[in-house]
Formats: sequence, C-alpha cells, structure tokens
Amino acid sequence: MVPACLASILLALGATTPPAATSPGPAPAPLAAAVGRTSPLAHTFSIVARDPATGELGQAAGGDIRGKQSAAQIVVRAKSTGKPWQDRIFDLRVEDHPLPLQELRRLVRLRRACNLEDEGDNFIAANRTVEALDAYERAMKLAPEVVELKFWAAVSMYTNRRADEARTLFREVFAQERRWVELVPRLARAGLFPRDPKVISDVQALGNPAAPW
Repeated sequence: MVPACLASILLALGATTPPAATSPGPAPAPLAAAVGRTSPLAHTFSIVARDPATGELGQAAGGDIRGKQSAAQIVVRAKSTGKPWQDRIFDLRVEDHPLPLQELRRLVRLRRACNLEDEGDNFIAANRTVEALDAYERAMKLAPEVVELKFWAAVSMYTNRRADEARTLFREVFAQERRWVELVPRLARAGLFPRDPKVISDVQALGNPAAPW
C-alpha cells in the first residue's frame, strides 16, 4: 500500500494514480515547474528533501482518500564516505499526526539545527574556532526554542574569548531552565570548561533561582 503522504506527492507529480487517491487532477504549477514530468517517483525524495512543503502541494492536488496520517524524509549524501552513520543527513518520520507534513517541517528545522551543532563540534575538534562559533550561532537562531543549543553556544563562546556574549546567553538559558547551572562545574571537571573556581562561580551567579527546573 502506498503511504498517504507519498500517494499525495505522486498524484501531484503526475504519476499513475494510486488506488486511494481522491483525484487524478493535474499537478499544481509550482510543483510541476520544480520537478518536470519525467520519472515522477525518482524525483519524489529529492523534492521532499529540498522542501517538505512539496508534500503540501501534493495534498492540495487531491491527496489520499484515507486522509493524512504520516510523513517521512530520508536524505543521504550524493557520494558515500563509506560511513553510513555520516552519510545519512536526514532520517525523519512522523508516524501518526493529524498534520503530518507540518510536523515534518518542524522536525526538518530541528534536524538542521542539530546538524549545525554537530558541525560546530567538528570545527572545535579541528581547532577552527571561527567556523565553530558561526555554526553554533546559526543553530541557535534556527531553533531558538531548544535551550540546549543556546547553552552549548554559550559554552563555546566563553571558552573562545567571547565571555561578554556568552554571559548574555548563559543568563537567558538559566532564566529558561535553571538545571543548566549545575552542568557548568561538571563540564569543567570533564575538561570542557575552564577549571577556574572564579570563572565557574561567575557563570553560575547568572542563574535565576526562580526559574523553572
């Protein structure tokens, strides 16, 4: 059985009408222009990879008679590195949701933010501080509601001579979730933050006791 979300996309692409499709209507103009008319199935995954909203265009073409339930996205590198865990850039699934395509869009955004954070970690390991800080900052801006991303951006800034900016972020993080205050000395013991008691105390003093845990 063709999944409902995929059926919607194939319908919009002009593929053979799936049995559960509500209508064999023509593809919406933006989608048709984006993918052309050759080998619809081959285009499906690359199109969804570029923009999950493509699935919404497919839904607008008539969708699936079973309604909306699930959506998924898998994106791999064009050229394998021989390390499958590095080659799979996106592997996201929405198993059961009333608005699966919108939920997939949210997950894609979060995955992109996490990928940027991973890039920052790799840059730090390679002693490429400027690139690392840029990746952390972009991750933080892409998913501002994820407090952890902001925390690690602050840690990276503080340990790379950007203490004033780091303090601002630490204060915001600690105001949102005070549990991150306790992590600072643990990072110091692990060698991920300065082991200077004054520095640790300075950062922890930015915490807000009234903040949620």
